[in-house]
Amino acid sequence: MKITNILLVAIIALLLVTFFQWRKIREIEALPPKADTVVEIIEIHDTIKAPGKIKFVKGETDTLWLTEIEYEPDPDHEKLLKQYMALGAKHFAKNSFETRFPVGEYGVAIVRDTVLENKLVGSGLELDVVFPTKIVTVRHPAPPVKQFFIGTSITGGGQQFVNSVNVGGLYKDKKDRIFGASVGFNDLGRFQYGFSSYIKIK
Repeated sequence: MKITNILLVAIIALLLVTFFQWRKIREIEALPPKADTVVEIIEIHDTIKAPGKIKFVKGETDTLWLTEIEYEPDPDHEKLLKQYMALGAKHFAKNSFETRFPVGEYGVAIVRDTVLENKLVGSGLELDVVFPTKIVTVRHPAPPVKQFFIGTSITGGGQQFVNSVNVGGLYKDKKDRIFGASVGFNDLGRFQYGFSSYIKIK
C-alpha cells in the first residue's frame, strides 16, 4: 500500500474518531454553579399613628336607653344628682381599646383606639411581625474539575498538502494546566510522537 493511501485511511479514521467523541462531549452537561439558599429575616416592630384628624363617617341615635329603668330620672333630688354624676363620668371617661389581628404565622397587628365623649380621639396600628424572605444567590462558581480531550492533527508544508497525521489527547487538571501527547505517521510512513504543555495566562 502506498504512503498516500496510508495517510488517507489514517485521516478518515481519525476524523471518524473525532466526530464520535465530539457527539459524546455534547451530551455531557457542564456542572452547574453551586448555589446557596439564604433566608433573610425582615422584622417589623413599629407603631403607626393615624395621620391628621380622624374623620367622622356616620352616627346613629339610640333611644332604647330612655325606656330602661336604670336611666329613669329619680324624683329624689339627691338620687337624681348621683345619676347625673354617674352618666357624666361614663360620658367623659377616656377609654382605650386594643384589637389584635393575627397575621398568619408571621406575627400580629394590633389596633389601639381611644374614645372620649363618645368620640374616637386616637387610633394607631402596631406591627409586630417577622417575614422570612428566601433569596437564592450564587456564591461560588462551578468547582474546578479534571477534563480529558481526544482529537487529531494534520500538518503540511512546502509542496505537500499533508505530510503527517497524528492522534492525541489532552488532560486539563483542576488548576487549568493542560498536558498533551500525540502519536502518528509522517509522509514517509515513519512513526512519530510528541508531547505538549500549556498554562493559563488569562
